[in-house]
Amino acid sequence: MLSTVKGFRKPVPYPGDVVTVRALALVLAAGLLAGAAPARTTTVTSANAASFVYDRWHPEDTIIESSRVLTRGPNSPPVTVSVEATPSGKVADLVATVHNGGTGRIRFPNGATVRFVVTRNGAPWRGAVLRSAGTRLLAAGRDLTLRGTMPLPAPGSYEFTGVLSYAR
Repeated sequence: MLSTVKGFRKPVPYPGDVVTVRALALVLAAGLLAGAAPARTTTVTSANAASFVYDRWHPEDTIIESSRVLTRGPNSPPVTVSVEATPSGKVADLVATVHNGGTGRIRFPNGATVRFVVTRNGAPWRGAVLRSAGTRLLAAGRDLTLRGTMPLPAPGSYEFTGVLSYAR
């Protein structure tokens, strides 16, 4: 039975109405019968972290550490992300590299996006997003590099990790 809303000529379905549930069940069944499998989203955290101690008043004293991780070995996961971050004046230069070591292409429905999780002085601070809106696919065996910057408002110890979501 459909619910009605005063002032509308046609009945308006609300979540939980029997017709709404049946319509959703029919749509799902039609998609599964047609062989359309729902896209499976996978989220990967970067295989490394980049960090530095930033002192805007004495940039020559800045200490940069960026761990490198082998992402192309026989036991490595099919899709990996590695990040780099270096201070440059009052901004941090950010680089994220996505490697598709799998056997098939991966998809980015909303464009390739790596979200940086940033801690400052050991506490969660903020995030940054590197995006390539036009990149929707990455073929097997290929790399994708995203670059960007984010402001550094104050001296401190910064650490960066990256998070990527993709579909098969």
